[in-house]
Amino acid sequence: MSHIRPEIVRRVDNFILPESEDRKYRALELINGLTAFLVSDKETKISGCCLTVNIGAMYSPKNLSGLAHFLEHMLFCGTKKYPDVDEYQKFIANHGGKRQGSTTRSTTTYYFEIKNDAFGEALDRFSSFFTEPLFCKEMTEKEVSAIENEFHLKYHSDERVRFHLLAQLADNSHPLHCFTTGNKETLDTRPKELGINLHSELLSFYSSYYSSNIMSVLLYAKEDLDTLENYLVEYFSKVPNHQVNCLDYARIFVETPPYTRETSIGKMVRLIPYETDKRLKIYFPLPPLYKYGDSCAPAYICHIIGHKGEGGISSTLRSKNLAISASFTITNDDPCALAQFGIVLTDQGYDNIDQILEVVFNFLALFKLTPIIPELVDEFIGVTRTGFTFQPKFSIRDLFSLPAKYLKYKCNLEEILSSGCLVKEFSESDVFSILEYINHDNYFVLLSSQAIEEDFKRNPDNFLVEHYYGTKYSVTELSADLLSAVSSSSLEKALQLGLSLPKPNPFVSTDFTIVNPQIECANDYSRTPELLSFDTLNEESKADENEVDTPSLSIWFKPDSTFNSPHSLINMRLVAERILDFSKDPEFEELSGSSNELIFQVFGEILTQVLNRSLHELSSDILGASLSYSINFNARTSVFVLQGIGLSHKLDYLVSIMFEHLYSRTEVKKYYEEALSIIDKDWTNKIIKPNLVTFSLECVSESLSPFFFNRQEKLDILRLFNFELFCHIRRHFLANCKLEGLIMGNFLDASAKSISIKYWRNLIELQKSLSTEKRVSGVKVQPFSIVRLEENVYTLSYIPNPSDRNGCWMLSFFLGEFNLRKQVICDLILPFITSEIFAELRTNQQLAYVVRATQVFSSPAIIIGYYLQSSEYTNGLTLERLLEFHINKTKKELRSKLSMEMFNKLKDSTIQTLSSSPKSIFDEHKTYLHEINERSYLFDVRQRKIEILNQLEYKDLIDFYDGFWDSKSILTEIRSQVDSSKNAGQVSEYVEPHIPAGYLKLESISQLSRDREAPMIFLDTQL
Repeated sequence: MSHIRPEIVRRVDNFILPESEDRKYRALELINGLTAFLVSDKETKISGCCLTVNIGAMYSPKNLSGLAHFLEHMLFCGTKKYPDVDEYQKFIANHGGKRQGSTTRSTTTYYFEIKNDAFGEALDRFSSFFTEPLFCKEMTEKEVSAIENEFHLKYHSDERVRFHLLAQLADNSHPLHCFTTGNKETLDTRPKELGINLHSELLSFYSSYYSSNIMSVLLYAKEDLDTLENYLVEYFSKVPNHQVNCLDYARIFVETPPYTRETSIGKMVRLIPYETDKRLKIYFPLPPLYKYGDSCAPAYICHIIGHKGEGGISSTLRSKNLAISASFTITNDDPCALAQFGIVLTDQGYDNIDQILEVVFNFLALFKLTPIIPELVDEFIGVTRTGFTFQPKFSIRDLFSLPAKYLKYKCNLEEILSSGCLVKEFSESDVFSILEYINHDNYFVLLSSQAIEEDFKRNPDNFLVEHYYGTKYSVTELSADLLSAVSSSSLEKALQLGLSLPKPNPFVSTDFTIVNPQIECANDYSRTPELLSFDTLNEESKADENEVDTPSLSIWFKPDSTFNSPHSLINMRLVAERILDFSKDPEFEELSGSSNELIFQVFGEILTQVLNRSLHELSSDILGASLSYSINFNARTSVFVLQGIGLSHKLDYLVSIMFEHLYSRTEVKKYYEEALSIIDKDWTNKIIKPNLVTFSLECVSESLSPFFFNRQEKLDILRLFNFELFCHIRRHFLANCKLEGLIMGNFLDASAKSISIKYWRNLIELQKSLSTEKRVSGVKVQPFSIVRLEENVYTLSYIPNPSDRNGCWMLSFFLGEFNLRKQVICDLILPFITSEIFAELRTNQQLAYVVRATQVFSSPAIIIGYYLQSSEYTNGLTLERLLEFHINKTKKELRSKLSMEMFNKLKDSTIQTLSSSPKSIFDEHKTYLHEINERSYLFDVRQRKIEILNQLEYKDLIDFYDGFWDSKSILTEIRSQVDSSKNAGQVSEYVEPHIPAGYLKLESISQLSRDREAPMIFLDTQL
């Protein structure tokens, strides 16, 4: 389109793009000041739109904290053209979409995704929020309730508490000093006391700040750029421009520094957390980093200071047993940036903070003496160039970050993808200007530990209690010892401490050759991984009398022929065939009464963490070279997984090192002790303050599977472990496992075979060295199983934290053994039910903050159900309303809404989602690994589901829908210890939840699953 419409003042097409990007990009500025990014993807089946307003929580009036967040909630409550408050969310859900909003300190973002043919209608609804919102007054109280629920959902999150406390430590007059989310007190109770009309203030805030000149939008669809440009003009050119000027954060930083000596600089903040970890944070306030996009100076500084290799801060602290880990980042959240060290302390480190600061500030002295080292600069420029040039295609969610990025950095429109990621021109002066702020006179320290509670009990007057989160903390001057440790730093002392700058990165790739022919525009899900043939190798093994009992080798391979990318995946899996039987092992008598599976699962978690600790010093180099690795243990299938993904050239080198460390560096007591400490704290933290969704799923799993153990059971076993036991199980596991895996991407068939054989032979050699750990010893690994539910059951658990107000229900229906057709119908129904239950219990009744239909199990049996969480209402009331919805809505009213038209919408949306092409192997491999994890190996599962959907008739859906609600169910309750203090609705006195007749209350959650007589369904090796 050469002609520029009068609504457009600027058009930019010459984007700087990674090599993988074959999509078309355009940027525009409309006459109303709105900027836009258009992405045309002719292969996509899903379209989307994201709009960011450069206004966030810091703009809320001081007497109405959370108003910006409240506006985000209220904006979705209808428009003049679409007045129904549920209309938008139902439209998105019923067309296979998702939508969300979020509020930060400086911005508010709204987005949706939807199937292609509904994109225009969705844009019409979405854009009207910014031209003619209704802000339905009747929804005011309900959305305040939603925000209160959201506030309590994260009330005990230490991360949220630290985030909020950093704002409270800022100068009172600074915009940073704000309460981001708000709650019922700030949005209801206090405004009423002050005579403030919340709804009127909402309208005023919207009309004052929601202006097109501080908005940016992104449209992503299959249409060409000219069509998307027409959409943009049609739907967004009418957004009014109120000529809003945003805060000038750089100027404010100079005129009113957020952190001063009166508030925090030079001080020690001591915080009592909920978690058991001991953490030290060191903060250096910086002005906003908007001007460093071309030089990437902040990233360079993080690259050096945050390096975890030998001689770095993290490595040195670990070697001195002062810390488990240390990191360094520079965050550029408005209205100021923060350079920060995050250090997880050992007990010894907690008692010797001066030694921590000594290491940190001496490394800074070493680096600041010669920050520009040509070899390191060249390597940094090279890895950033490589990382951007070969960046896999951005996902739609990645692209949704562009509007906020542009509003913050105001970079050149054509550089929106490369700015801050690709060094345009390295600048020594940029590095020096940032380092000026990372100094002895511009920092404060935050120390968090539950041990501080004892000091609070002895001297409560020395502490403050934060108003909203109830956080107990103290602010004192840094002690003379700490100040001395900082001020005495020097090059000489840095060298004495063994500190040094990073060495050359051995993982950096130099060969980016594409080895396989590429097929333009192919949907790579149409080809599936195939088993590599090792027939010759197997014959050799049989002929070798010394290798009669060699482990089997099964490797699936799929070469890339679509993405034209030098990326690959190597996923190697050590599958346990036998595990130790501790019931007959007198050497470990204290474990004789425990399940062998439980002990092995705990071992698997320890081994995972031990190997992670072994590789920790390499992690910076690995990530810096556009590689990543993961290590995990699959408890369902007793599989230990090593995975590397990224640039192909050094990927085999990475995975080989992972195997080398597994075989030769996991019997290191230091790593074992670090691992035990990390796991103990992690499991304890999750017991103390569980994620309710996860906790509910764990309760259902424990109720139904003898292979699922709760965290307390695992923690008890963990505390019985010792190094000798770990080594004993490790050797037996490695002597009694086989190798399988998945290789994908930029490898030839011969290379994939060679890599596989190398790993296999190394395993054989290891098993020869472990010949005393006979492959026939122990007991055979049993397949994962769950109870075949034959009666309705109810379980009750309490949240351990006595002040946590959250409670939840999960009502799960047992649909019998897995089959793909049944799963496909569930995939159709769940989004529809989620939309309806959200509209009724969340939007209309505001009974809960999190409400949805969910899949609990997919195999070996299918279990689906409802999930509902509330901090405001009693569990008795929420159960009553949930059952009312189930009986009156789901089984009756919703049945009538499942019309032929709705069936076709749901069916088409699901097909569109399943037929979406992967953007890279980073997307694609997840489907195949899921099938391997489930032992089903249905690599063409997407196509199979599409075939089932194409054959599915409306009557099939209705028959299934009518039948499955009468299935046996498990009712899972998680109750707050203060449930009786919550709102019970019309009832004046607290009433225990009324459990429906016919439900068996389990005395213990595992009553059924641990019953050896219970009928079971097994996860077959082939489904």
